[in-house]
Amino acid sequence: MLSSPIADFLRSFKAHDAAVLAADGADEMIRVHAVTSRLGGLYERMRYFVDHKEEHTIRRSAIERMLKRKLVFEQQKEVGRSLVHELVSAGYLPNESATERAAAQVQRIAHAYAALERAVRSRTSDQKILAPIIGLAASEIEALWYGTVIDDLIAKAFYESIRPRVSCDAPLSEEELNAQVYIACRRTLLRNDDQVIRYAFWCDVRSQPADENLSIEPEEDESSAISADRYILFAKRMHIALNHPLGNQFSVKLRNHAIYFALIREIAETHGAATERIMGDPELLAREAEQLLKPKYEKTNRRARQSGIRAVIYIMCTKILLAAGGELPYEIFILHAVNYPALAINIIFHPLLLLAMTWSIAPLGAENTRLVLAGMREILYGENKQLIRLNSKKSKGALHLFFGACYAVLVCAIFGLIAWGLYRLHFNPVSAALFLFFLTVVSYLGFRVRYTAQQWRVRISEDEGGLSLFVSALTLPIVRVGRWMSKTFSSINLLVFIMDFIIETPFKLLLKFFDGFLSFLKEKKEETY
Repeated sequence: MLSSPIADFLRSFKAHDAAVLAADGADEMIRVHAVTSRLGGLYERMRYFVDHKEEHTIRRSAIERMLKRKLVFEQQKEVGRSLVHELVSAGYLPNESATERAAAQVQRIAHAYAALERAVRSRTSDQKILAPIIGLAASEIEALWYGTVIDDLIAKAFYESIRPRVSCDAPLSEEELNAQVYIACRRTLLRNDDQVIRYAFWCDVRSQPADENLSIEPEEDESSAISADRYILFAKRMHIALNHPLGNQFSVKLRNHAIYFALIREIAETHGAATERIMGDPELLAREAEQLLKPKYEKTNRRARQSGIRAVIYIMCTKILLAAGGELPYEIFILHAVNYPALAINIIFHPLLLLAMTWSIAPLGAENTRLVLAGMREILYGENKQLIRLNSKKSKGALHLFFGACYAVLVCAIFGLIAWGLYRLHFNPVSAALFLFFLTVVSYLGFRVRYTAQQWRVRISEDEGGLSLFVSALTLPIVRVGRWMSKTFSSINLLVFIMDFIIETPFKLLLKFFDGFLSFLKEKKEETY
């Protein structure tokens, strides 16, 4: 017999009728010329190569980027049709698939969030509260075509299955613990970023009755005042929840369970109404799971290599720009001598390192499939439900301080040895700083790509071998520094800045003009018949 959360998921899944913006006979379709579509799609692919966001976030990020440009920088009032037109020309929507009705819905969403942003801005200038508003609008616009219902259903089933088994010794309230478990469920199962998670919670907040105690400013529209106050309270709580110090530990604990639910979702989407019969038969379930997992292993490996190539192109282009704009002028005008070997090493070493890290990923096999099936049986049939305990207490005292000192010495020794090697190669201070910066960031990027490629791998507790332990000890400080660098400077992307603020606006205006001119020529041609 299937567990209660899984049975509820299957009932909801069968009852769900995906809401799509289907056109009726009266709808006017939005179309762009094929040439315009190819040019717009080419630009988006170029930008995709220099932006190191994860693949499944690219579409929403593009909507957010376009919406921000139109609302904030171009100060457009009516953005619905122009945004849909741009999404079609960029290839995010098929040509002649969107309607004027859809554009009107996009306009209503953009108008509502723009009004919310103005109301919130009148109360606070905190960017942690203001910045996510356009992202919420982009998430809602994306949901018009692609929806989130199936995601929400499987995330709910995951949460309801796993929440009773999670305990934590940290002083968290029941509400805080529930939020952290649900956030971890969406991060591990759906690989949601913070913006998508924020939108999922925002939908829940909007569905609840407004709090009558919220303040309303004098001579201000009542509904906008209540919405602004609700949003500010929501944004503050979400910022705390999404940046909770234990958040990563929750995700680590639920990582394996997310794999089991990801496969349940794949079976449901593949077999539809037959899913309940398959899941009720362990032998049939095993056959279907094996048939689904093998291509999934191959697909994730292929995507990881593609992500590696994208990252290599991004790193190579950035290195060339920095070498031409900083390192080479420093050597010419300050040192009056160019160290060509050091310049060449700084350009090619890091892309080659990243390529080696991403193309040496071993594929998963039958043993991993066996572990996935064992975990699925536990989820589906309620077998051997062990508690998931989160220990937030860190060891203190003299021994802990001694270990911390040893780790600090290790970090200093590793970076000191690298710096000594660069000195022996006659690297100047600028070249050495760039080498160390990119070494840490590239190591972390490579680590992330390898981790993504192993998203279907069930991790079991086992001791590392001597060689593996030695390599981990040497690389861990570099990767951790790279993680800090990436998070600290995540908003600084030279190539993306150039494309977004120097190239994109005039290019999109030119593309719009070009599409209009092609339509004009088509009308004139038709008039000649």
